[in-house]
Amino acid sequence: MTRPLVVLLSALVLTACSGGPSEREEITDAYFFPAPPDAARIQYLTSLNGSRDFDADRPLLDYVLGSEDKSRYAIAKPFSVASWKGRVYVTDSFGAQGLNVFDLENKRFYILGQAEGPGQLKKPIHVFVDEDGYKYVSDRVRQQVLVYGPDDAYLRSYGQRGAFLPIACVTYGSEVFILDVKKDKVTDAEPDPDDPDAYTEVRRDQILVLDKETGEPLRRLGQHGGGRDGFSFAGFLTIDRLGFLYVSDVMNYRVVKMDREGRVHSEFGRQGDRAGNFAHMKAVAVDQRGLVYV
Repeated sequence: MTRPLVVLLSALVLTACSGGPSEREEITDAYFFPAPPDAARIQYLTSLNGSRDFDADRPLLDYVLGSEDKSRYAIAKPFSVASWKGRVYVTDSFGAQGLNVFDLENKRFYILGQAEGPGQLKKPIHVFVDEDGYKYVSDRVRQQVLVYGPDDAYLRSYGQRGAFLPIACVTYGSEVFILDVKKDKVTDAEPDPDDPDAYTEVRRDQILVLDKETGEPLRRLGQHGGGRDGFSFAGFLTIDRLGFLYVSDVMNYRVVKMDREGRVHSEFGRQGDRAGNFAHMKAVAVDQRGLVYV
């Protein structure tokens, strides 16, 4: 399962463009959040931005010959972050179309999924890494979820083009949960006589559940709308260690917690600018203690 530091790492990557403390600067209490007297939840460590993060470890000859310019890459707009065994995975919604990999232990940076073939990524938007190192990447252009093994080898994809539009995917046990926001054409209940073919496009805003091995659809959770189990512009999906699903329900200004059968257990949030209110939320994550970050 994606590590709890996904939220921390998201913040680290996002701070890359504005800079941060150098590696030589001593980390002080100023880099803990929240500030005392509240209990510290997050500690700032460093920032990650691209291939430049490991330039200091390149041979001097690379700099003399200028060969580093061929592979230098900086993330433009990070959207999703996950980690597994010393590697950090980042999707870049504006930059190179592939999965950015920071191999911290071996001090190297590379982009996964750029080679032509069945495993090529077109527009990766979300990455989830399970506890065994299998990577599930939601691709908006391919309209599929691509799966890569612990060794980065492409294994398979879920869905045929046009069947769904994934913006996030998580797994639990033998099932895959995909946040599907594809728009369906719905015929108007009272057609206009002057335009009998008129229709309205409605987002599904549902969680599609698949069998992990076969890819067969099992059920759908939630629906488009404003009810207790309805989503209006669902924006992100995550899962906790107990298997509860969390959805950021953007236009309903709330986070919904449901079980894997779609039963809503709780919800929180409302529109506003006070503590606990939301204005334009995006991602949601849960750590091992059950704390929710939005």
